[in-house]
Amino acid sequence: MTMNEQQADTDNHYDGPVSSPPLPESNTLPPPPPQQQLIIPGQRLPYSNAQPVWQFVLLNICTFCLYQLAWFYFNWHLLKTQRRLKVTPIARSIFAPLFIWSFLLELQQLVKSSYTWPLDEFGPLVLATCYFLQILLARILQFVDNEMEGISALTLIMLLVSYSTILPLIPAVRAVNVFWANKQPGQPMRNSLSAGAIVTVVIGGMLLLLVLSGVLIEITGQV
Repeated sequence: MTMNEQQADTDNHYDGPVSSPPLPESNTLPPPPPQQQLIIPGQRLPYSNAQPVWQFVLLNICTFCLYQLAWFYFNWHLLKTQRRLKVTPIARSIFAPLFIWSFLLELQQLVKSSYTWPLDEFGPLVLATCYFLQILLARILQFVDNEMEGISALTLIMLLVSYSTILPLIPAVRAVNVFWANKQPGQPMRNSLSAGAIVTVVIGGMLLLLVLSGVLIEITGQV
């Protein structure tokens, strides 16, 4: 066997490792892992849109129930967005006693089984009727008080009836809070007053004390 034949035989019987052909590159990358919110101990989470009941009551008392207009406006806007209603929130807020039935019924459909109303499924209808009658009685007393001057006791009764309209709305406040608790899980409810709310409470509280003081002085002077 010549030298050339031995070299060819050696090349043909090479037993060394053979590299595998490269895999084709893929243009599709695997999806990234789901991002989870990193919660750091002591970190303050953003507040939810829920409102404590005591804050709703306090703001109504210090504004002679005018706060109900703002509350109805924001929540009619919420219902319009979530329920896709063709309504005008500002108009429905101004004429809230006329639209109270539709407001509570739409709110009932929004929260569904997440919230249990007083009197169960008939709760919104009963609460709406009570609210309307209380508003009507307050307006009648206000008219009589304006026509018959000097009856300060009637003014006090009118104020009490006006403030009683807060009570039928408390279940609605709680229902809205349940909605926001489901919509914004993990976000705490703000249990303090904002700067604007503090100013409103201070000014409104002073006006309320002046009105009550005047009424009591007139009542004691008439006795």
